[in-house]
Amino acid sequence: MWSVAADAGVTGTVSASGCDDSVCCVVYGPRFGRISPRLTGSDLRGILCPILSHDVIMWSTYWGAVSWDGYYKRAPDYFDVVGGNLKGVVNAAYVYGAIMIKPHLLPLVVDVLSTCDSDHIEEMDIAAAYCLRERGVFMYAVNVEDYGNVVLRDNFDPDIKHPELYMLHNAPLQWQNKYINIEEYTKLLGYRDLREFEQPCPEVFRLSVFSERFTRELIEVAEHMNKWSGGGHKPNVDDRYGEDFVESYPTVDVHLYQLGFNDTWLKVIEYLLLPVLEVLYEDFNFYFADYENGRPGFLFVARYRPEEQSFLRLHHDHSSYTLNVALNNPGEDFEGGGCRFKRQNCSVTDSRAGQVLVHPGKLTHLHEGLRTTAGTRYILVSFMIPN
Repeated sequence: MWSVAADAGVTGTVSASGCDDSVCCVVYGPRFGRISPRLTGSDLRGILCPILSHDVIMWSTYWGAVSWDGYYKRAPDYFDVVGGNLKGVVNAAYVYGAIMIKPHLLPLVVDVLSTCDSDHIEEMDIAAAYCLRERGVFMYAVNVEDYGNVVLRDNFDPDIKHPELYMLHNAPLQWQNKYINIEEYTKLLGYRDLREFEQPCPEVFRLSVFSERFTRELIEVAEHMNKWSGGGHKPNVDDRYGEDFVESYPTVDVHLYQLGFNDTWLKVIEYLLLPVLEVLYEDFNFYFADYENGRPGFLFVARYRPEEQSFLRLHHDHSSYTLNVALNNPGEDFEGGGCRFKRQNCSVTDSRAGQVLVHPGKLTHLHEGLRTTAGTRYILVSFMIPN
């Protein structure tokens, strides 16, 4: 029923030989971040659970109280305990996830769980806590240190390519640590004047936001899905948006909804990019045009190759302003490429993976995608239409 493991940071089934004289760790349930190994030995009180919570919602591995039917009831001090305002070891009505047990208690725990009548409770974990309470076996929860955090498994699909890339909502802090260039992004959040931002061309801003892991994995997802459009240099019907939709400046691209990445990317824009973009374009919110089947449009990964489509002719974007994320590096992954703004007589050819170009889409910044002469260039493009 439970998995016994030596490392509480690992989810899975491990043989009981993982126990030592100090502690056994029982692991089941959600996927975890790190858990401090210091919480062992003399600090362990029989059955003890480090309190882990979600980064955003107040869901945790501990309940301070239960209702008459054995299910969750919010304890008066729950938010203070989970939020860390009250620190210490507390008697718990229910613990879940990474549970540490003194070895001498294991026979009693096994006996309790094998003999207890808990048929009125369907969920295994809640039934286990009920049985322990009924037999007077105390459970404790501790929050004296930061032991890690919980990652919700909602919509987690381990069979897709790079599933963690889709997990911003489930584990926002972990996602940011993996996919955001934290040092550079933190600098951007502190800017309050346009003059603080890099401008490689007039009114063209360059933001260092994403890690190379983000860009690499997104490329690999796009290539794995292999749903690229045909591209070309003449207007054609793009049936991804219906039989009457004409794309005037087609590229070889795949839209984010085709990758299942649409919702994640919209959250990235809303929660991570907008705090910076609102300094560049003050008092603007945004929306995305809704097309057939309610799919937001013009969020896509484009690919440029000499043997495929190597450039994009002069055009305006269907946006008030555009986000253009470089997904790989000039001089390493491809030769040539970049963007030239005609009216400004200025080109940007040296953006590195993870950097975002932000520029007006209409009227002032007629631009073209410069020819890629070798290798493959990838970019992630979003057309922003402020409200």
